Amino acid sequence: VADEYMMSRFVGLASEDRKSEIIIFYFEMLEGSTGHTLESFENSLTPAEMRAIREAFTARSRESFTIIAG
Repeated sequence: VADEYMMSRFVGLASEDRKSEIIIFYFEMLEGSTGHTLESFENSLTPAEMRAIREAFTARSRESFTIIAG
């Protein structure tokens, strides 16, 4: 069985001329983070439960790094 991941992607412009950017990818294993396999996530959860998992994942991903000017 392949590992099942959740992923967020963040993009920020790294130069004033808008020709350079930085892309940050954040991954978590689905079952390790939520206790659900992809099948149970897609087939057994209510829309409200799925939304809560996605919102918690987004919050964790945004808290996992800080971008500083420099």
